[in-house]
Amino acid sequence: MRVEEKSLLRRFALLYFGITFILLLIIFTLNYKFQIDSNRNLAIAKMKNFSFQIATNIINLQMKNETPNCSVIMSKKSHYKFMLLDKQGKKINGDKIDNEGLIIKDSSPLGHLGVWTIVVEDSNFNALKQSILYKNIAAFWLAYFVLALLGYYLIKLLLKPTKEARERIDRFVKDTTHELNTPITALLMCTDESSLQNRKTLERIKISAQRVSELYKDLTYIFLEDRGSRTSYRVGLKELIEQQMSYFSLLASKKRLTLSCKLDSTAIQIDKDDFKRLFSNL
Repeated sequence: MRVEEKSLLRRFALLYFGITFILLLIIFTLNYKFQIDSNRNLAIAKMKNFSFQIATNIINLQMKNETPNCSVIMSKKSHYKFMLLDKQGKKINGDKIDNEGLIIKDSSPLGHLGVWTIVVEDSNFNALKQSILYKNIAAFWLAYFVLALLGYYLIKLLLKPTKEARERIDRFVKDTTHELNTPITALLMCTDESSLQNRKTLERIKISAQRVSELYKDLTYIFLEDRGSRTSYRVGLKELIEQQMSYFSLLASKKRLTLSCKLDSTAIQIDKDDFKRLFSNL
């Protein structure tokens, strides 16, 4: 992978992972706040119901002329702590309130048995908040990990066409560099002839120039292959091969070799330039 591609990949990854982290942080922060508010409202509703039961029991005890006793007021076991206060806010009876949990105050007793205020504490609410926090943190990192894997896959998927195009261009440039050397060498050979008026020499120059032109078309093909549609025609392979062989015969003559071919007249449906490119590569 080239330096430019690594730099582009690094910037895209930082942007993707950064935005993903911020969005997930906002989402899970709002979700945590929503869960806390929902559980607080639910807990307060249950605590009010618990306080109402205490107030009802206090009124019943007054009707029976009994003193307010916690074991009598609330015989049913509960994780709630409660404390009974008089009009001045002094403790009459009840549990010790630590002020560390969720607390509500209820004035529904209205002075029955001297009780004016009921204080109820849910000491488990803080543990519930911590549990919700830990679950949201775990869900946050799990979601971030999944999205990170998805992002990595998408990055590779997006870079795949670019990588293939670069490899194709690199391969083509390497091949073209090699191919250009051949017609240039042939042209230089022709310029060493004693006279450029020689028909054979001029023919060599023409063929070599045509080969350079074909290589230019190859360059155009590699960069613009997806921008236009190519049309195939029914062409005779014998004529095309003979044209190409005339060029390669020049190269063979330099090595004191002779190329010959025996061809039958055959026609196929193909793009002429594509066939020339295929034959030259072979």
